[in-house]
Amino acid sequence: MIMTRTDILLGKFLENGFRSPGIAWIAPGLVGETPGDRTYLVIMGIFPIPDPAPSADPGKVLVAPFAAAHYYRDCVKRLKALVSELQRGTGVSKQHVRLFSNSRLPERSIAAALGIGWVGRNGLLMNREYGSSFVLAGILASLDEGEISRLRGNEDLARISSLEAPADPHGECGSCRACVSACPTGAIAESGGVRLERCLQYLATTREDLPDFARKVWGRRLYGCMDCQNSCPVNRRRSVHADGDSLGREEYPIRDLLPKFASPAEKGLKKIFPDTALEASWIPREAILRNLLTAAGNSGDPSLEQLIRPFLEEKHPVVKTAAARALDRIFSK
Repeated sequence: MIMTRTDILLGKFLENGFRSPGIAWIAPGLVGETPGDRTYLVIMGIFPIPDPAPSADPGKVLVAPFAAAHYYRDCVKRLKALVSELQRGTGVSKQHVRLFSNSRLPERSIAAALGIGWVGRNGLLMNREYGSSFVLAGILASLDEGEISRLRGNEDLARISSLEAPADPHGECGSCRACVSACPTGAIAESGGVRLERCLQYLATTREDLPDFARKVWGRRLYGCMDCQNSCPVNRRRSVHADGDSLGREEYPIRDLLPKFASPAEKGLKKIFPDTALEASWIPREAILRNLLTAAGNSGDPSLEQLIRPFLEEKHPVVKTAAARALDRIFSK
């Protein structure tokens, strides 16, 4: 059997740790590009990540598995090896190739259109083998006619002309409402979809005070919320798990983190959480510190008082308020 260039590309995806890869032509308007004399090719896959069960230690805050290491950056590094293969097969220049993972592209919708999975009622992409324990990554390339002609096997590729949801977008979820029931703030609608203003994952990066309904159920969260994923039957019965251990840490002792935020030498998240998704430039320090102080208050540990008090003098009002609330919660129990 003769291997086509598209077969080789998909094989390279698998060799570099990705699973369930898909490849198709895609209309430029769907990926934010202006139609021209080039045709857009998308290759995409999932990168499985470990999801270890957290301890029950109230003195530790939790980071969702997807953010515990910088998986997005790691995926882009892995994709670079695939660009060389694409260039060998087509001659396309790097300026016409885009690598993406956690980008502004409609990644979940594209992945669903490629048949990699379906968008669950909780708004996350679901895969039959890996559930939702993965991050998405892919390559978007624009090819001219000559480059297309050199891509042997291109005539068999599907074409994505629409990213509209199917009539029954959550059909694979069936009648299951586990994520709806598990969401502590009622953010997931019965009909599917997430109201961001009530989602703890979304609220974790806002610069405002946490709403009352969020503080009541915040628990030990530092960044991320896994309740809808942990309750999902697809995740519980998935047949394949990620190989190896997590590349990062999912738990941090509260008493270790508070002094780091107070130290002028470690003001930035990059120094406190190196090689994790928390060092992303769009995640505000004050949001993560607010989350930490909220969790500190929920711990009920009076020995944290002297570590919390310095934040009453913080310039950012959200941090000052969170510190005051943390002390009030600890000593009102």
